[in-house]
Amino acid sequence: MAHLQIPDIECPEDFEVNIDPASATATVNLPDPETLSDNSGLDVTLAGNIPGQRILPIGQTIVTYTATDFYGNSAECSFTITVKDLENPVIECPENFEVNTDASSATATVNLPDPETLSDNSGLDVTLAGNIPGQRILPIGQTIVTYTATDFYGNTAQCSFTITVTDTDAPTLICPGDLLVMVSSSSAIVQRPDPGYLNDNSGNVMLNHNWPADNQFDEGSTQIMYTATDGAGNEVSCTFNVVVEVVLLFAVNCPGHISTSTDPGQPTASVTWPNPTIVNNPGGTVTITDDAPAGNVFNIGVTTVTVTATVTGAQATCMFTVTVNDNEDPALQCPNDIVAPTGEGLATATLQEPNPLGVGDNSQGVVTVDSNWPAGSVFPIGATIIAMSAVDPSGNQALCTYTVTIEDREDPQVTCPTDVFTRAYDPAVEGSMPYWPLDLFETSDNSMMEVTLRIDPESGSILSGLGDHTITVTAIDSSLNEASCTFIVTINDPAVSTEVQITLDIPFIPAYNDLDSPESQALIEDIVTQMDRTMTNSELVDCYGGSRVPQLMDGSVVVVITIIWRDPDVPVVLVLFILDGEIEINMGNFADYPIMGNPSISAAVTVVIPDRTPPTLQCPNDTTTDSNNAVISVIPDPVFLDDNSNGDTTFTCDWPRMIHSRLV
Repeated sequence: MAHLQIPDIECPEDFEVNIDPASATATVNLPDPETLSDNSGLDVTLAGNIPGQRILPIGQTIVTYTATDFYGNSAECSFTITVKDLENPVIECPENFEVNTDASSATATVNLPDPETLSDNSGLDVTLAGNIPGQRILPIGQTIVTYTATDFYGNTAQCSFTITVTDTDAPTLICPGDLLVMVSSSSAIVQRPDPGYLNDNSGNVMLNHNWPADNQFDEGSTQIMYTATDGAGNEVSCTFNVVVEVVLLFAVNCPGHISTSTDPGQPTASVTWPNPTIVNNPGGTVTITDDAPAGNVFNIGVTTVTVTATVTGAQATCMFTVTVNDNEDPALQCPNDIVAPTGEGLATATLQEPNPLGVGDNSQGVVTVDSNWPAGSVFPIGATIIAMSAVDPSGNQALCTYTVTIEDREDPQVTCPTDVFTRAYDPAVEGSMPYWPLDLFETSDNSMMEVTLRIDPESGSILSGLGDHTITVTAIDSSLNEASCTFIVTINDPAVSTEVQITLDIPFIPAYNDLDSPESQALIEDIVTQMDRTMTNSELVDCYGGSRVPQLMDGSVVVVITIIWRDPDVPVVLVLFILDGEIEINMGNFADYPIMGNPSISAAVTVVIPDRTPPTLQCPNDTTTDSNNAVISVIPDPVFLDDNSNGDTTFTCDWPRMIHSRLV
């Protein structure tokens, strides 16, 4: 029977390796197949490429394994080995070197040399990028040249060298010719002339000289030296002479400069000056003229006057200035005082700023008018002084003031209670004395200032007789504007009070002895909440004035309350709220409370907090005596005795008058 089944072979996975150092190849060990077997169970032979060390070039190499079994059946598999070149090329730049500038140029023509070394381990060509050898134009100074070498596989290397371009050309300088100055005095003022020619190949050159700072030269010859220096320190010099000769010249001397003020009310000034004087008259009649304005009337500012003197064969000139100053203040008349009311419902008034009644200036120039008129043109109630200023072109200033008065002519507003207030009539006195606090009335005023209330009759006045009494409330603002309203107080017969009881069952703890403790504050809030809830929900309560807890004492909490009751038979009656009949009634001043009522009654309520926690007691240990017929007459104290109330705690015991003990 023929055996036709091929053997089973599986190659290794593809893999990569790097080249050997400074080499274009890699030493690789070919691995064994992952699988190599045959169904016959006999040996399988590998042919072609077999595992072992190989030298592979850069790039991909396909390795094929061929497996042959005992019967000649064969099978193949392949895998790829990639040899990668990660080694940079080798490049070495030339040494740094220097060159001079080209003649009369600020640059140098330079040939960039080839690299000293340029190679790659792959043996393939290496490419230069960026700066490459060849002719270049370089400026004065240092230029760094960088060569970048790239091999076939993209690996790069760089090197740099410096080329220094030196400027050795001196500047070109030509001085001006000698200067001859003729004067009639022993010295002359001479302005420095520029060089005849000055240039440098670098374009950067500085000129130094020994020209006097005040431009003054004495009689005779003075040598001047010009020196030109470029940025590289190259320099060149030249000289010329300034010659001052003194000669007698025909001249005219002007008067000194004149400064004056404008004529009153005028933009000009009439000016006179001394006659000019003649120097070195060669002989003949001298004619003197000038270019001053007609009539010698000068405008504000500086005017230059040129005087010309003419004689046969000669002419001379001189100049002087006439300065006319404007020292006269402008004219300014402020607007009349302004009186205006506030805006409706406002504490201010918005006005438009008026123009001055008159403004002018002798200079006939533009006069600037300004003032401290408020931004937004909003004025408060009262008088505001407005200062106005006028400034002419010469800075002269005039001032004036006027007053803006804003009057509050609007009445305040006051609202009386709409409900009818009634109080029990006390026949024991001539009349009732009801009280009404000021915050019972609503007031407002456009001025936003405090409003004064006048009540007639005053709070606490005696109202005699039963029935209605009209109370007039007048509100007066700060500007004495008034407004009034009225309400009715009805005096009725006294009535019997109605009582309501509130029971609060609160266990006592010692912390209640400290009013500021968190426990006391929480208790106070609880009592106030419960009383408020009870008073608010009661059909008998017309107005509940509130409750407060002013004091805590051992075993109790004292609560002060104020209540106005509503009774079907009596419109309004103030009564006492009593929980514990043994508590003494506190007759206080009812006017201290923020409601109206009988001034002679308030109430004190005691909420008793029962102490249900028993004290702690620990008896003494048993007592033993060894005396026959001993008598023990001293009562021992408890070992421990305490109570949560922190108060005094007493104890009793059934200790007999005399205890006898006998040994048996």
